[in-house]
Amino acid sequence: MRVIYFGALLIFLCTANGRPNTQEVDYDLEIALPEDGVQNDNYDYEEGEDEEGDDEVPAPIFNTRPRDFMVKENETVELPCEVENADTFVFMWKKNNEIVYQDTLRFSSFGNNFQLNKRSLIISNVGANETANYTCTIPLSKEENLSVTHHLYVQTAPKIESLKALHDSTQIDAGKSLVLTCKAIGFPKPTIVWSKKGHRLSTEGETISIENVSHHDAGDYQCLADNRIEPPAHKFIHISVAHQPVVTIEKLTVNSDENLDSQLICYVRAVPKAEVVWKKDGLNVVKNERVDFKHHNHTYILEINKVKVSDFGVYTCSAYNRVGNNEKTITLTGFPSLAEHVDTSHDSDKNVVVVWNVESNSPVAQYEIQYKKVANSDWLILHPEVSNAEGNLYTVNGTFTNLPGGHYEAKLRSRNTYGWSDYSPVVHFKSGGHHKHKPHKPAQNSEDTPVVIIHEPQAFDGSGITEGGPVIIQTSEQPAVQKSEISYEGTGGNGSSNVLPTLLLLCISLLSTQYSR
Repeated sequence: MRVIYFGALLIFLCTANGRPNTQEVDYDLEIALPEDGVQNDNYDYEEGEDEEGDDEVPAPIFNTRPRDFMVKENETVELPCEVENADTFVFMWKKNNEIVYQDTLRFSSFGNNFQLNKRSLIISNVGANETANYTCTIPLSKEENLSVTHHLYVQTAPKIESLKALHDSTQIDAGKSLVLTCKAIGFPKPTIVWSKKGHRLSTEGETISIENVSHHDAGDYQCLADNRIEPPAHKFIHISVAHQPVVTIEKLTVNSDENLDSQLICYVRAVPKAEVVWKKDGLNVVKNERVDFKHHNHTYILEINKVKVSDFGVYTCSAYNRVGNNEKTITLTGFPSLAEHVDTSHDSDKNVVVVWNVESNSPVAQYEIQYKKVANSDWLILHPEVSNAEGNLYTVNGTFTNLPGGHYEAKLRSRNTYGWSDYSPVVHFKSGGHHKHKPHKPAQNSEDTPVVIIHEPQAFDGSGITEGGPVIIQTSEQPAVQKSEISYEGTGGNGSSNVLPTLLLLCISLLSTQYSR
C-alpha cells in the first residue's frame, strides 16, 4: 500500500509542475512565423552552414610551363594546360588576343580542327595561319588571373605575296632608277635572291635598285624565295626601259648589178616603238612598182627590184620615237664588196697562204694584194689568179713564197666591170723564212783536199722575183779567196741558182788547185 501511495504522489507532482503558469503568460504576444520562400537565417543549422563556407579554398597551380612548338604544315600539335585545384574555376584558351575556348565552349570563328583534351588544346591539320601565341588562362578575379603561353611555329614553304616596281611602273625612262620589291612569307623567313635572264644578280633582300638604267637593263627579273622548305617560290616581272632607237645593219655594203633584185636590211630596237623611214641622198624613199617596204618585229627591209644604175648610192635607215632618234647608212653598189679575211695557213712548201672572200654580182676581172713587212714603208704587189665564183661569192688565195722571217701585213681589193673596190682591212701574219742549207763538214779531209762552201743569195720579197748576186766560193786554203762575179736569174720564183754554172765553176777551181801543186 505504501508503494502505491508514493507512486501516486510522484505522478501528481510531475503533472502539476508541467502545467503553464497562467500568471506569466502574455496573451497579447504575436508569434512571428516565417513567410513562404524566405530562408530563416536564425535557425541554428543555417548558422552552421555559414561557418563551413568560411573555410579557405586552395588556389589553382599550373604544372605546365611555357614552350615553343615547331611543326610542319598539315601536322597535329597538342598544347598542354595542366592545372591543380582548378575544378571549380573557369578556364579559357586564346590565340593571340582572340578567345578560342571558354571552358568547353568553342567560339564560332574557329573550325573543327581546334579540339580540347581536358584542358589541353589540340590543333590538327595546322596551316601557316596557325603560327601564333596560344594562352591558357584561369581568371581568379577581375584584376587577377593565372596563365601559361605557348609559341607555335608552323614550318611552311615560301610564298610570294607581291612583286612590283616602284610606283607600279614597269616602263622606266633611260637614266632613271629601277626599284623592285619582292614580299614573301613562310617559316623560317625566306631568303630573297634576284636574277635576270638566268644570271644571278649580286643584290639580295626584298628590294633591288639599279641606278641610271639603259635598254640593256630591260627584260624579265625573277624573285626567288627559299627557306629550305620545299618547294621554293619564284615570280617574274617584265621591265621595259624607254630609250631612243638602237639601229644596226646587216651589211655596210650591198653588192648588186643591173636588173637584179636587192634588199637593204636594218634592225631597230626602241621603247616605245620607233617610226622608221628610208632615205637616199637626204630624201625619203617613195614606194613604187619597183620599191617596197617590209617590216617584221625589229627587222626593216627596203626591197629594190630590177636594180638600175640610178639606184646605186647611199641609203639611210632612220628611226625615231619620243626619247630620241638614230640612223645607219647602207651602200648599194655594183662594185665588189670589201674582201673578208677567212683564213691564214702554211702549205706543204711552208709558204704563207691567206684566204679572202669577195662578193660581186658582176664578174671579177682582177685582184690586187698589197703586202709588206710591218717595219717597211713600201708596199709590194701580188696579183692572185681569178677563179670561178660560187654564185656571187669569190674565193681569193694569196700565196706568199720565200718570205724572209718576220711580221707582215696584207690587204686586198677587187675589180669588176664597175671598177675597183676599196681595200679590205689589213690582215697580219708571220713568216718563219725559207729553209737555208747548212754547209757539210768534211770527213777526215787531208790537207790536199779543198773544202768548198757555196753561199746562195737570198730573195728579198715574195713576189717571185729574186735579185741577182755574187756566188762566193771559199776553199780550205785561207786567206786565199776566189770570187767569181756571175750573174744569174732565179727559176720559178724560188730563188734557187742555176746548177750548171755552179758545177762548172767548182770543177775549174779544183783543177786549178791541183795544177798549182
